[in-house]
Amino acid sequence: GALQVEVDATGIGRVDAYVGTRRIGAANVSGTTASIAVAGTALRPGAHTVTLRHSGGTRVNPVAAVNTRLTVRKAASSLAAKVSPKKIRAKRTKAKVAVTVRTSGFKATGRVTAKVGKKTVGKGTVRNGKVTIKLKKFAKKGTYRVKLTYGGNGYANGSTKTIKVKVRK
Repeated sequence: GALQVEVDATGIGRVDAYVGTRRIGAANVSGTTASIAVAGTALRPGAHTVTLRHSGGTRVNPVAAVNTRLTVRKAASSLAAKVSPKKIRAKRTKAKVAVTVRTSGFKATGRVTAKVGKKTVGKGTVRNGKVTIKLKKFAKKGTYRVKLTYGGNGYANGSTKTIKVKVRK
């Protein structure tokens, strides 16, 4: 995300943003604005007081710090999945599902569970936005609807995706 800051001095100085004593970002003033990039995990979801400090410049004195309230929400997530191998045989093949958890501004972590109906057929831990889940062997041929559920974490909401797995005799 980014903080958009307006200043009175045109094109002069830099604006730094702090939460407590920790600097979360900074940007040079361009025109009368500064767009401060903030890393996706720099602030936990919730309310924060952000202190903005304008450094001034050769023709402008530094401005006293300004406090503002900021509310950070959890990021949305979505799932992408690919099943392998292409030919899955009943009672013989353990299929794998490569899952990518997409979030904005950071790589997701957490857990993904795979279920057919109410039965868990696999699960795994997401690292850097990816996980490969080994599914249990399917007992019969047919097309199974496998529901993948990402539980979310402190920075991202959970999400689900249903995929079809075709099992041959």
